[in-house]
This record gives sequence, structure tokens and C-alpha cells, in this order.
Amino acid sequence: MAEARLAVEQGALSFIVRRITAEGIERLRKAASEYEAVLQRGGSAAEAISRDEDFHILLLELSGNRVLHSFATLLHSFFRHPRRVERAIPRVRDGLLNPTVIREHFELVEALEGRDLRKAQEVLDRHLSRTLDLDRPDER
Repeated sequence: MAEARLAVEQGALSFIVRRITAEGIERLRKAASEYEAVLQRGGSAAEAISRDEDFHILLLELSGNRVLHSFATLLHSFFRHPRRVERAIPRVRDGLLNPTVIREHFELVEALEGRDLRKAQEVLDRHLSRTLDLDRPDER
């Protein structure tokens, strides 16, 4: 599933770079800030998962492609399965509640604002590779 998510989000970036508006940038920035607030107030791992998913689903919504957005929502529902979330909680404490991961959301927003596809691809690849543990066979 992690590889599918990476493929979908990377594939959508060219659409997002072409179609994103100033309003879309502000929505992404707000979503990134809400995620950062979870870290700053010592929020729960479940809250971090939710804010991270909100950011990534919004990202695909901003592709302007309804099918991609719907597929992203479906794909994220697999990540929300209670057993998967329970297994993820320890990794989330070390991963999603990490300032580096949150900073990557802001880096991605900056790349999209500058319409820099190459930079956006690099940031997203680094971000998802770290947070999705692509080397774990049970997470593919």
C-alpha cells in the first residue's frame, strides 16, 4: 500500500504544479500548520496520523482530478484500518511527530508555490520514503 500511495502522490504532482492556486497554497500551508501544532502541544500519535492524512488528501484534491482525489481517499482508508493504526502508533511517535517530517510538508508547499516540479518530487519522495517505511515488506 505504501508503494501505491507513493506512486499516486508522485504521479499527481505535475497536475498539482500546473493547477494549484494561491488559495490552494494557503489551504496546504494551513494544513501543515495544524499538523505542526500537534507536535508543539504534544498531541497524540492518532492526532498526528489524522493531520498528516488531511494534508496528503488535500494535496491530491488540489490536483484538480476527481478520480485521483477519490482514489487517495480510498487508499488512505486502508491506512486507517484499526489494526494498521495500532501497529503504526510506536513508529508515529518517532516518525510523524518528528520536526523533520513536519518541515517537509512546508518544503513541499514552498516547492508547489514556486511551481518547481523537480523540487516537489524530491521532497515528496524523501518524505514518503521515510514516513511509509517502504523497506518493510508488510507495508508495501
